[in-house]
Amino acid sequence: MSYEDVNSQDIIEKFGTFIPPTIIIEGHIITEGHVPIMKKLALELYRLIEPTRS
Repeated sequence: MSYEDVNSQDIIEKFGTFIPPTIIIEGHIITEGHVPIMKKLALELYRLIEPTRS
């Protein structure tokens, strides 16, 4: 896990510009511009890991 400034040149080059706060996990933008509702965040995280489960 790392915390990076979404206004840093590296992040802008990889993903473009964002409105903070932004959560990016494994190249997927989970939320941008607001603090996420925990239930919605949990569902998005589950959706990311579900295909990898056997």
